[in-house]
Amino acid sequence: MPTRYATPTYHLPPLCGGVPAAASHKQLVDWSKEQLGSIPPPSGDGNIDLGDIIGGGDVQEIEQLGEIRFHVLDDSGAGHADEAEEIANEMATDFKPSAGGLNPAFLFHLGDVLYGPGKADHYGERFYRPYSHYPGKIIAIAGNHDGEAKTPADKPSLSAFRANFCTTQAVIPQQAAGSGIYRQTMTLPGVCWCLDAPFALSSEIRQDQRLRSRRFPQPASRAKERADTLH
Repeated sequence: MPTRYATPTYHLPPLCGGVPAAASHKQLVDWSKEQLGSIPPPSGDGNIDLGDIIGGGDVQEIEQLGEIRFHVLDDSGAGHADEAEEIANEMATDFKPSAGGLNPAFLFHLGDVLYGPGKADHYGERFYRPYSHYPGKIIAIAGNHDGEAKTPADKPSLSAFRANFCTTQAVIPQQAAGSGIYRQTMTLPGVCWCLDAPFALSSEIRQDQRLRSRRFPQPASRAKERADTLH
């Protein structure tokens, strides 16, 4: 008989009419608590401006164009990341030297940059090498596999992710430089953050912005909208 959910041990709270999972099975929330650490708080208010990522001049080109383009993917860091490299090379063909604001503003990685243990030692092979020919900046939020800490080398949780995406200054890490790759680390405020970029990305974000503006009014001249990132 087909089940409602993909995970057999998942169940709704009793108030919702769900049936408790068998006592011999571990619930997902308990498993997550064992495998993942707590989410580190972001620096400051957790906001970052697109201009701080790609430069104010490039943001102006996007605003003048009237649209923003970017790449999105996730779950790329498994095995030797050969498929990720193929996809990255294909995405790189979207960049044209004379396209200006028509070029993708960035690549938004939705999490699970790396799988498996020993993440700090595998960023070169599974992240920097696959994207060595991708010219754009790569911003990311952390997925559950990024936060797995199954070995002492991965503790505290998300340490490798933060060392490559949440540094105080953009530097070329040894995992990249050792392979002759010169991609710098990102300076995101945390593993989850709020991006201040031109134009609304969805109706849900527009609604969120309206709610925010009621609580924290902004100058009328500020025509940017903020996209909260969740994974």
